[in-house]
Amino acid sequence: KGLRESDELEKALREKKILCGFRTPMCKFCPTFKLERRSGFHYDKKRTPSYTDRILWKSMQQNRSIEPLIYEPISSFATSDHKPMRGLFFLPERQPLNLHRDEKRMLQLTFKKLKCKSLVPTPDLFQSDLDTFLQIYCEPQSLLSQPKPSSKLPKPPKTKTIQTSDRPSWPNEVHKLIINVFSDEDLAGSRLFVKSVLENKVLGNATIGIAMVDLEDLVRKSLDASEWEEEGVETVFFRNGKEVGKCFFDLLATWLVET
Repeated sequence: KGLRESDELEKALREKKILCGFRTPMCKFCPTFKLERRSGFHYDKKRTPSYTDRILWKSMQQNRSIEPLIYEPISSFATSDHKPMRGLFFLPERQPLNLHRDEKRMLQLTFKKLKCKSLVPTPDLFQSDLDTFLQIYCEPQSLLSQPKPSSKLPKPPKTKTIQTSDRPSWPNEVHKLIINVFSDEDLAGSRLFVKSVLENKVLGNATIGIAMVDLEDLVRKSLDASEWEEEGVETVFFRNGKEVGKCFFDLLATWLVET
């Protein structure tokens, strides 16, 4: 009981010091280290037993909650002083989008009133060194609409650079992406990214953090209307598994149907 209550990993996850957004089930089993190399749980008496072998997960899709069904060590494993973990997880079936087979659609995404708060620079910089801009793009990039079939992919929309601020805002800028929505399979797991970039004309630009939006979920929300808008979208910038600021914007989704 004392070991579980003092679980450093769970504490760090709760306090968002590492791997923000990741989850791990409670350890309802014997510690997995340090053991003698034989079947069962026989501990090295010179070392403190600990839960060093874990399974973590993270999901963007809030409407498809992952549930752990089995989470346990393999007690018969005898070739290491660790006991490896195994898990069985339940993931609800992904519901197909109601796309007509012969209909080619394009979704225009318009970003307005972009702003950031509490940007955290890398350790070698001061807050006053934050000269930042935002870039907006999607994955997979093949979803981006091209002006001509043979042309290169369009460059990601980019804001102007705001100098010396950890709370930059672009209240009058409007940026657009056009996404091809031709098939249900293409959208599976698709994401929008907003990247906060530190501008440095001498050493080169560096990423402050990246925020993600579930593009497939956005398409589902907007599918039954010609236009769909959400004000005050809030998302979090991450860098190396830690929160390094927040991003806010208004988002307008407009359907463009090819004939």
